[in-house]
Amino acid sequence: GKRRNGLPQYCSLVIDRHKKRRIRFRAKGVDTYLPFPPLGDDFEKAYAAALAGVADWRANIGAARTKPGSMDALAVSYYRSPQFQGLRDSTKQTYRRIIETFREKHGGRLVRDLRREHVKILLGNMSDRPQAANRLLSLLKIMLDHALDNGWIAINPAVGVRGFKKKTDGFHTWTEAEIAAYEARHPEGSKARLALSLLLYTAQRRSDVIAMGWHQVSGKTIKVKQRKTGAELDLFMLPTLTNALSQLPKDKPTFLLTEFGKPF
Repeated sequence: GKRRNGLPQYCSLVIDRHKKRRIRFRAKGVDTYLPFPPLGDDFEKAYAAALAGVADWRANIGAARTKPGSMDALAVSYYRSPQFQGLRDSTKQTYRRIIETFREKHGGRLVRDLRREHVKILLGNMSDRPQAANRLLSLLKIMLDHALDNGWIAINPAVGVRGFKKKTDGFHTWTEAEIAAYEARHPEGSKARLALSLLLYTAQRRSDVIAMGWHQVSGKTIKVKQRKTGAELDLFMLPTLTNALSQLPKDKPTFLLTEFGKPF
């Protein structure tokens, strides 16, 4: 996430002896320089690599502290696996968040002691959060498959355990009347109205919309590299969107900014 200085976590702005501005990444286990300015694909790739270095360092430290054969040790081993390392960065973050929450309660338990009935009780205790329970079940199956492949256990106790049925019709698609009501409530020039315009007229995911800025605009198109799929798109901008953007300053890194004037 961004901090008050506008730079990502562990980053600071330094001036070298040649009076050049540089971005320094400094964290436990990693100390390096990243491309300046802190925008665009080159910077994002270098930043992701630096973060991966921090994660590897922590995994190694974690390995020394974990009890052999425990859920903690399994998590550390899984983080190092090709299956985990091959995931997209955004997916890694999601997986880590779920696994680390699980480790806080059950990290010290031995993997070989885990039984099918334990998994069912674990999920049953999350009946008020069925989607979170289903995500945890999916990850437990993946991690226990990793344990199985490495000879920690003879069978995967989570296989065959069913999650909660999804009682949902998916996200409701706004009607024209609802869009009109929102526009009446949030006038042109407001952050809320700008967010709606970007989401509605580019039809892109939230994770892509918050990163959009003038650096992606060329004529009447906006270039987007989707964070989730890696797809590269040239989107034609309708007059409603170009009008909304025409009011925005050209010197900001993104169109949508927080209360502190920083990217989300």
